[in-house]
Amino acid sequence: MKPSLRFLLVIIIFMSLAHTSLAGSGITGAEFLRINPEARIVGMGETYAAIDSTANAAFTNPAALANNEQRNISATHIVWFGGVQDETLYYQQPLSANWGMGAGLTYLHMDAMAARDDAGVLTGTSYRATDTALSLGIGKKLAQTFMVGSNFKVIQSKLADKKAQSYAVDAGILWKDIMGKLAAGAVVQNIGTKIKFDQESDPLPLALRTGIIYSPLEERNLLLACDAESYLKDGKINIHAGLEYWLTSFFALRAGYKTNTIADLDTISGISAGIGINI
Repeated sequence: MKPSLRFLLVIIIFMSLAHTSLAGSGITGAEFLRINPEARIVGMGETYAAIDSTANAAFTNPAALANNEQRNISATHIVWFGGVQDETLYYQQPLSANWGMGAGLTYLHMDAMAARDDAGVLTGTSYRATDTALSLGIGKKLAQTFMVGSNFKVIQSKLADKKAQSYAVDAGILWKDIMGKLAAGAVVQNIGTKIKFDQESDPLPLALRTGIIYSPLEERNLLLACDAESYLKDGKINIHAGLEYWLTSFFALRAGYKTNTIADLDTISGISAGIGINI
């Protein structure tokens, strides 16, 4: 067995043991860190631990920052229910043949809300709530097929005149075979300090994720992906599966399924789908 693959298996085993020893129910803060900012990956059921070609590598797996040979920029606008909106901007570029870096900004905001006093009476004023995360990451190729990376984040939440701040790091590894048909990855996200409002503090949503991708066709226009993900405070492991098929060189179909919503909603809620246009 190659040293790089052996090391990847060791990390996967370690992450499984960490889940067993640390998992438990509880409340986490900065929940916006769970939102995936890339339409391609969301369409594929949020399978990204082993994806090595994404402009949002500073979010997905920082090890992939070492794999790109050109500059990339990604901008996303997401509209949620209740006037909640999420804006992201990611940039990455190669530093050398073996090094790459990336930076990102996530800004979650919502419409102004009417303020009330302790008795629930409207005061005639309003307030806003926002969440922001700034990230800076770096990746390195240790071998032609093996990469590692790390990402540092500054997280800030505001509610009216109150503000809370936290710091976190992500760490990831990525391996792919020499033919480019098979890849595996692992990433730990949001290892950091608690985020605190006044006297209340909550841990960040610490996540462990491993994944594998496979391209079975000679044309490499079909990609199959599967991830296992666990947010430790949730106390459960979620499975994500997805596929991407390029009908032509400029048009792709995507579909996926994830299990993290079906316990609270229904089976249908786990389905995702999307298209891609390459110009």
